[in-house]
Amino acid sequence: MTENENNPGITGRKRDYAYQCIDKLISEQTQKQKNKVAVIDYNRRLSYDSLEKISDRIASFFMKIGIQKEDPIVVISDRSIELIVTVIAILKCGACYVPIDSSYPEKRIITIINDIGSGVIINLSKDQLKLSTNTKLKIFSYDEISRLDCIDRQCDIRDCNIDAVAYVIYTSGTTGKPKGVKVSHKAISNTLYWMNDCFRLEEDIIAFKTSISFTDSIWEIFWPLINGATIFIISSNDEKDPRKLYECMRNNKVTYTQFVPSMMKLFLEYIEHRSIKDPLPDLKWVFNGGEQIGINLAKKFNHVFTNAKIANIYGMTESAIYATCHIVEKKPDSTITSVAIGKPIANTKIYLLNTEESFCNPYEKGEICISGVSLSDGYWNDVDLTTEKFIQRPWHKGVVYRTGDIGWVDEDGCIWYTGRKDNQVKIRGNRVEIYEVEQSILNYKGIQQVAVVAVVNSYDENMLVCYLEDDSVNTYELREYLRKILPEYMVPQKYIFIDSFPLTVNRKIDRSRLICWEQDKTVRTDSEKSPYKELNLKEIIRKIWSNILATDELSDTQDFYDAGGDSLALGRLQIELEKHNILIDYNSLLTNRTIDKIFCIAMK
Repeated sequence: MTENENNPGITGRKRDYAYQCIDKLISEQTQKQKNKVAVIDYNRRLSYDSLEKISDRIASFFMKIGIQKEDPIVVISDRSIELIVTVIAILKCGACYVPIDSSYPEKRIITIINDIGSGVIINLSKDQLKLSTNTKLKIFSYDEISRLDCIDRQCDIRDCNIDAVAYVIYTSGTTGKPKGVKVSHKAISNTLYWMNDCFRLEEDIIAFKTSISFTDSIWEIFWPLINGATIFIISSNDEKDPRKLYECMRNNKVTYTQFVPSMMKLFLEYIEHRSIKDPLPDLKWVFNGGEQIGINLAKKFNHVFTNAKIANIYGMTESAIYATCHIVEKKPDSTITSVAIGKPIANTKIYLLNTEESFCNPYEKGEICISGVSLSDGYWNDVDLTTEKFIQRPWHKGVVYRTGDIGWVDEDGCIWYTGRKDNQVKIRGNRVEIYEVEQSILNYKGIQQVAVVAVVNSYDENMLVCYLEDDSVNTYELREYLRKILPEYMVPQKYIFIDSFPLTVNRKIDRSRLICWEQDKTVRTDSEKSPYKELNLKEIIRKIWSNILATDELSDTQDFYDAGGDSLALGRLQIELEKHNILIDYNSLLTNRTIDKIFCIAMK
């Protein structure tokens, strides 16, 4: 079968976009509205004109120190004005932006730096990098690149090739280390142009609240700036605190934002607990990304928000953020039990292939495969993995990306997601390859065998559970070791010792049985939760911890994170404490993560 015959792929609308490099599109907006506010970072504001001039000066410095076209430039940062001007300056040099969240452990940061082979590191974090083993690296802080005399003049911006790599984002990898995904200017601009077609920006405020190591941060930065809209930056602590997040979005009249389902659920719990009427009246759209949203959560959102709508947008780093879109109806058909991922975006085609690599019929499950303009160029410095995932077939011109996701298509050409075919999971919207977590654990002293599985906790969220045979392992020390090499969301929340691993007939670890064992423990019904009315204050705090973490094995001096908590669970702890008139803000909880310390604060 050839491309021109009866090819059963699902095709998005064909559009003849006039592709340009991202920095050129931003510069065009500057000429139209120099005095308009481009970025708000709490009490700081930056106009489009200032954004252009500062990024020009930094680009001049970058070129003076020898940065060439297509050079990868690592930026270690949290969200900030400094990050945005630095990113634009990198693109103006024709170079490639490589973001690394400053909250990542230093060992992971070094792994990415070594893999990308960058000679220049822009460290916008407060921490000093211990990279003494590599003396050839040039490491600059923002203060250093913004104060130098050589950037007093405006630079001659280099012409950019739209097929050149604009950015590389690292995701969890099956090889035991993160892998870098290369995305060109043309690929990301196709996605942004499609967003313009579907969600027209005018006098809008877009929340920048996603980790820069996550693909959605790309549209949160570039989409508003190529349209003359305004970015409002939300700090990491405020993004994790439901109360602060709500206040930031309300006070700054945010109109567009992105949520992963786990954080959306916590956000709605806060609004419902506070009985807020007509919350966020300026909010127009919420993009659901990272993982599939449940129909009940979508219904709850539509009940709470009268104006805002949800766009369930499916995609991944390899597809320049998005590949399909489905607008969630305010009053869906009562027979619908899940949310579709929709139809392909512009200049994109989706194929569903069965196990024989034949095209699936309607309602037949198969692997979701993506082709089109927004597709990534593959993986940085990894030809074998690129060849494995970006396949060439006689029935398609160009390459097709194998997602590993399973889905089916209905008679109307709408695609529905049903799960994964491999060992990859999503934790709070972040891609996690179980193999990478297990390899990190196997590198710890004395551990010879391990199994990590994802189970659904009592809040319908994925959590990682680590099974070990050797009960001499100190799980506290193991957790501390993992925190130094893995992002928070990849560190297992629970550690369980077993006498021996259950095996399949092929003598492999039977992960399905491990999941069943743990699922029985983690899913608690309301009847199993003891009432609070007869408990004293300290017992109430302990019971709240117990219900959130699905464990009764707690000491008064145990750290909340060491007991299996994380930043999302800490936000839920804040809400649950508030329901019992224990009012403690998120930052205080972050620095007082024991039952004893919370009790002392509550008694004041």
